[in-house]
Amino acid sequence: MSRIRMSQSMIKDYTDYRNKSLCGLYFDARWISRTHSSEPSEAMMMGRWFEYLALGPYHGTAGSEYGMPSGDLPGGFKAAGRKAVAQWDELLSNPWANDPIKDEDVEAHWTAKYVNLWYQAKHLRSTFEAYGIEVIDVQKKIEKDHGKYDRVMVWDVLAICHKIPDPSYTRKPLILAGAKEDGDDLEISSRPYLEPHLAIIDVKATGLIDDKWKPYGWAQEGLEYRDKLMIQAVDYMDQVRDIKGEDYPSAFYFFVHSNTNSKDRKIYQIKPSQEALDQHREKVEYMVTDLEFEIQTGFIPYPSLERCQECPLLTTCEKAVYHPQIRTVYLTGSGS
Repeated sequence: MSRIRMSQSMIKDYTDYRNKSLCGLYFDARWISRTHSSEPSEAMMMGRWFEYLALGPYHGTAGSEYGMPSGDLPGGFKAAGRKAVAQWDELLSNPWANDPIKDEDVEAHWTAKYVNLWYQAKHLRSTFEAYGIEVIDVQKKIEKDHGKYDRVMVWDVLAICHKIPDPSYTRKPLILAGAKEDGDDLEISSRPYLEPHLAIIDVKATGLIDDKWKPYGWAQEGLEYRDKLMIQAVDYMDQVRDIKGEDYPSAFYFFVHSNTNSKDRKIYQIKPSQEALDQHREKVEYMVTDLEFEIQTGFIPYPSLERCQECPLLTTCEKAVYHPQIRTVYLTGSGS
């Protein structure tokens, strides 16, 4: 049996499996037997490119490396510009060098979504500078042995935050100027700052920055109830307690950027309570016990036409569904 390696993504998938919204055979193939890896969606690939463009300048920090996402070029080139991008492979291997990619080149050759990511990446670096965010490491993978299982997390950014405004100070607005239309750096108010602190920063690119209904929507209203988003912060801050003690690092931030325009962006600090962290740890330990039983008895398939058609196991799975299930609708008389 492969060793169980619990990550926040695995926890989300197992929760879906227990809710019968994810097939057990797919869960097994991805996380337990590891015979198949998940193919990234277009949105996931865009997110990877955003992280690369935004965080790439910090590669080499603390010895870390930050290579391009798989595939030499982003999947967002205008057809008319394909012949003119022979140099892009080399440029994208280090677009922050002495001869960097220029904004006008991006606008000429990339489709709108990737142009948005380019400018949002620049906005992120500008915000880092404005808030005095000193990057210590990027894409840092942490694994911890918990006896019967391992816990795994990958920090997008580990940083010391020197100039984060104190949100409890109410005499002045949080940000006086915000981002100007021409994309200049943020202007920060002279209000008191939080004490410099070490933080985990996770960067996001999303098409749901103002959505309050979908599980992955980033509108502030009801955000604390969107478990598929919040579990990452809770999981990481819980794991931190085992690695460096309860005060290291002391904060978790989501830096969220729209991939549908080049302007909209938000920052959320997520502050799980001690009770929330303890409950999450209990949930993880229960899942491990439950997983051990499932591994011995076999995972339950939950096939459906919609689910199976999108599943990478379709061609080899004996439980796959190729035709719609016949459902019965009963009609009764209205009575008198």
